[in-house]
Amino acid sequence: MIAKVDTRQAWTLVLLAAGHGSRFGGLKQLHVFGEQKATLAEFAIFDALRNGCGRFVAVVNGETIAGFERIFRRMSLAETFCIEQCTHDIPRDVSMDIRKRRQPWGTGHALWTIRDIVSTPFMIVNADDFYGPSAYPLGADYLAQESKHYGLVTYPLAKTLSPNGYVSRGLCTVDENAWVTHIRECTRIGLNQQQITVNTSGEVLSPDTLVSMNFWILRPNIFDVLEELLIQFLKETPDILTAEFYLPEAICEASKLLNVKIASIPNKYDAWLGVTYVEDVSKVNEALHDFTISKMYPKNLWEAYL
Repeated sequence: MIAKVDTRQAWTLVLLAAGHGSRFGGLKQLHVFGEQKATLAEFAIFDALRNGCGRFVAVVNGETIAGFERIFRRMSLAETFCIEQCTHDIPRDVSMDIRKRRQPWGTGHALWTIRDIVSTPFMIVNADDFYGPSAYPLGADYLAQESKHYGLVTYPLAKTLSPNGYVSRGLCTVDENAWVTHIRECTRIGLNQQQITVNTSGEVLSPDTLVSMNFWILRPNIFDVLEELLIQFLKETPDILTAEFYLPEAICEASKLLNVKIASIPNKYDAWLGVTYVEDVSKVNEALHDFTISKMYPKNLWEAYL
């Protein structure tokens, strides 16, 4: 059984669940896995609860809101909120015709969406990714030890690839003190004759290259400058119909304005798991089966919440 936490002291988990999963061909956020028949978000909730989390926020769209409201109704140990990410939710200082815009403004805009809800330190993750049972204790330990700077749980590139096609990854440059100094977004990464290469350029990447999988550890002061950054993005974007305000860029720019650093927190223990392609489902199920056999997760996640 998971003990009830003191929500006045606890951190918040923010689940990004407003994407559309075009390559997967469906709503990855609500696909169920393993003997548990649970979404990857539910595994995240389980891991977060046993590491001191007391509040949960899901950033959803019109297709995922009902599913996350259903998930949250099962929980009695924490505060829960669903908030829909909407195209029209932009700063009042911006005057632009967005009537033809068909989708919200990306993951950085999703962060803007929670500005009035989150007032504690928080972790923000993709709802359709499995970060491994070590990720949340790593994040919780960092929050307990660090009172100013941000954090990013990073993974060796080799542990984040899909055998079923190319992936996009944020390649991290980390200095001698383990601070992230730059994140380079790189697309079409895959295995080629036992090497990890970028298909578009032929660049060979080290399997040990640390990458961001959007597991961020942040503080509510980021909202002090996020509006300024979003306004700048909206005023300067050349394509109002498709441009996106991405989370890594938003966080890196905010950290500079706030004079805070971003610590790389390597998860050397777990492989990241996700379903970029529908063929990836079997790999995720196999890994979750092994975790269940080793009793890392119960066969019924919800029994732990009762």
